[in-house]
Amino acid sequence: MKIKIAFRNIIIQNIRDNNITLCAKSRELSKNFFFSTIGSLENSIKWIASHRYNSDNMLLEICCREDEKFIGTIGFTIEDGCAEIGRLTLYWPSVRELIKAGREIKGSMSNACLALACTLFKITGINKAFCKIMQDNAASNAICSELGLTEIKQAVSAKDIPAFCYSLTREEFERIFANELGQLVILPA
Repeated sequence: MKIKIAFRNIIIQNIRDNNITLCAKSRELSKNFFFSTIGSLENSIKWIASHRYNSDNMLLEICCREDEKFIGTIGFTIEDGCAEIGRLTLYWPSVRELIKAGREIKGSMSNACLALACTLFKITGINKAFCKIMQDNAASNAICSELGLTEIKQAVSAKDIPAFCYSLTREEFERIFANELGQLVILPA
């Protein structure tokens, strides 16, 4: 499946060939906040390549809308009418460069999460979106709170890591984010 979404200050799209290594490096920089092991850079590159177009288990790149400069990743899996959104990374070398250049990137990760959730509700027919986040991942937990997701339970991952689980049903999505859909632009990929 090909995806290219423009929303506010970001674009989410299938990972371009020239950004696969940056995605792998971004995942490496964020590995402490992943529930699964990333492995070597080479293995990560192979994993990314196999998840660029998989409609049920996809990793996407997040770019600045202005010039499509790579700033991070986001992904999802779909199973039984539910989408788990995660794999959120920020590529700090690009972020620092953009900040030094005076570019506004505040809210980019919240925008990416919201844009992906909107797109999945709009084009896949899912009934619920959810995410599992390590309890000590303050930034990602703040994004969930900012977006109004409901904390449904505390969980423990396969690695026995304490986590929060947040969800958003289709009904909640339609009630809370109806106005956001007008700002979402699905572009030809």
